[in-house]
Amino acid sequence: MSDSYVIKPFLEAHRTEVKVILLAEYNEAEQMQLFKEDGRREGIIDTLISLVKDGILTVRDAALRVGVSEDVIWQKMTAK
Repeated sequence: MSDSYVIKPFLEAHRTEVKVILLAEYNEAEQMQLFKEDGRREGIIDTLISLVKDGILTVRDAALRVGVSEDVIWQKMTAK
């Protein structure tokens, strides 16, 4: 048996645990991507709110651009 396969018996004996760990790692990467997307979306909303406050956009326009209700924009504006 080659040195590169020393771990093979262990992995085969613990196949279920190995799969769980691998799936957990994959889900972690997916979760991190979701966090990044949420952060970008919040940044876009913050920018649109600034444009509303500066009188460049209406609340309706901002809501349409980001795909949320006007209530969401109003709530975020009053929370800041």
